[in-house]
Amino acid sequence: MAPLLLDAGTGLREAGLRARHFTEQHLLLSHLHWDHIQGLPFYEPLFDPDFHLTIHTCHPWAEEALRTQMSEPFFPLSFDQLPARITVEVHEDQEMFEAGGFLVYVSKQCHPGDSFGYRICRGDRVVVFSTDAGRKDFGRCEKCKCPHLFAAADLLIYDAMLSEEEEKGAKRDWGHSSNVSAVRFGALCKVRQLALTHHSPKNDDAKLDAIYAETLALAEERRTAQKWPERVLEKIWMARDGLEITV
Repeated sequence: MAPLLLDAGTGLREAGLRARHFTEQHLLLSHLHWDHIQGLPFYEPLFDPDFHLTIHTCHPWAEEALRTQMSEPFFPLSFDQLPARITVEVHEDQEMFEAGGFLVYVSKQCHPGDSFGYRICRGDRVVVFSTDAGRKDFGRCEKCKCPHLFAAADLLIYDAMLSEEEEKGAKRDWGHSSNVSAVRFGALCKVRQLALTHHSPKNDDAKLDAIYAETLALAEERRTAQKWPERVLEKIWMARDGLEITV
């Protein structure tokens, strides 16, 4: 089975350099903003004529956007000049579909231009990918169906770009979330493990370490006060290059 790809940022290039045993793969795109697609032209398997990549999206214009990215003057090779075969499948909000042996459910999120979160199931394990999502008033936005998306996930990969102050104030409409909301939602939806991602580019390693320590302290405080079940947020991770999590 091939690894499932979640978005196509710059990290995709390094992933493409790893040894592989597969010729088909699936990519789930949350949305089409530049930082989520710019790694795609540099993904090494796309230069293999025996390779087939299926891109899953809920944006009907996704293929056009990806083709524009790989055109002059932005890139020397066009979409059609890549040796690999690329298929783009467009899904509807709240749809369930199969992708490379995984059962996937997709749900719209609050972000400029819309982003989509994915609930990924295989056997009795569930991983949720929810990036670029702002949840005003802690999820009461009509676009957000977080309890359905997050419920009892074994791992929630969650956008935590903002501070709580930014999330509630000046950047309320940016379509991003905070570590505080991550803990709140993780507990509300009885998530087992939480990985904070989409770090703000203004935060250096020391700042990220401080945010991580703050998150652990907040979770422990609420665990005691609210008497969480043992498996709720039993592990919290700060996402980083090369991190491997067993679910």
